[in-house]
Amino acid sequence: MSTMKKRIPMFLLALAMMVAMALPTFAASYRPNAQFGYLLNINGSTGSAYQGRALNLMKTDTMGRDQNFIIGTRKGYTGYYMMVTANVNYAVNRSDNGGRAIIWPLSTGSADSRLADNSESVIRLYTSRELLTAREPVGDWSTVYFGGSGISVWVRVH
Repeated sequence: MSTMKKRIPMFLLALAMMVAMALPTFAASYRPNAQFGYLLNINGSTGSAYQGRALNLMKTDTMGRDQNFIIGTRKGYTGYYMMVTANVNYAVNRSDNGGRAIIWPLSTGSADSRLADNSESVIRLYTSRELLTAREPVGDWSTVYFGGSGISVWVRVH
């Protein structure tokens, strides 16, 4: 078999692997850059109502429902949102009280939840242009808020 005939199947296999890796997945969490093990977390009891629950960081080895988010569009709402994957009627929002990142229903808070774009590494609000930020030093229960000078680059974790 000629060298060219051997290269074509290998090229096609490599191409198929690249396409498979590029396909989006539905389960994703986020961590501050270089902070391995600390995931963005919805504070409070798993299964309790989402409205008003604050975001923080929590060290965990396994992603649960309260660490699972998706950034995308939602029918009936203009723009991009960071939504709770378990219930996309809720999105990350900016609290009026100190800028803390909280979970809020899109139906009553879409303007404060709307993102500037669909970036998964620099999460910025459309209206105020503030960045989602993890307060340093990073540890369990670290505050997550919009604005300030903490860690603002996020890494998507599958």
